[in-house]
Amino acid sequence: MKKTIMVSALTGLLLGLGYIHLFSPPTSASLPTKTYINLSDMRKEIDRLTKEDPTLGLSSNPYVFIKNNKEYERIVKMGYPALPVIEERIMEGNSFGLDKYILAAAAEEIARVDLKKSEFKWSDPEEFTRSWKLHLKAVPGKVEKIVNSKESAEWKNEKLTELGAPAIPFILEKVEKGAKELETSLQKIVNSSDLPSISPSDFNAQQWKTDHKEDARLLKTMVDKAAEQDVSTQFRMNPNK
Repeated sequence: MKKTIMVSALTGLLLGLGYIHLFSPPTSASLPTKTYINLSDMRKEIDRLTKEDPTLGLSSNPYVFIKNNKEYERIVKMGYPALPVIEERIMEGNSFGLDKYILAAAAEEIARVDLKKSEFKWSDPEEFTRSWKLHLKAVPGKVEKIVNSKESAEWKNEKLTELGAPAIPFILEKVEKGAKELETSLQKIVNSSDLPSISPSDFNAQQWKTDHKEDARLLKTMVDKAAEQDVSTQFRMNPNK
């Protein structure tokens, strides 16, 4: 009798878990890629921030909505795997509002780039996607040009760091071929404000590649994919460059 009751209870528990799995909304932890991003979640967070501080609604600066934005922080903590998902979400639908602007800002923080200081400036989310793709396309050539220049190692590391995470796979290739002095740029790019920084003396490019094989592969794939796309004619270049 007791055995029958235990079996019934176990069956009920499994059915309950199955129901939760099928009908509950997905979370980042339940997805294989752990990169669940939904624009409605960002809009809800924007509404929460505005209700807590009505003066935010009067601001024309979208970056004021990043401070204390829990959804923004969650997305940034996803790391590199969030980058292609962010690009997809920004291109969803025909509107490009504040929610997508914040996603673009998250992409820049994750990738550790500031495209507004580059030749591919952007002023709205739609323009960001073109700017981002052009940046990705330009990375391999820029890495080559920087590495082959006659400038100092300090200058090279500074310029490589400005290229951000998309340059990681290409810098790794140079380091593996003997350019150990370029490890400084890798160390600066991969260090995140959300994680303990790795001191230059402890950083090892090969070890990082081993520990983050999927990250390196994802970044390389993003650059290769962008290289296949023709976006140059769709982008309004910065007239001051």
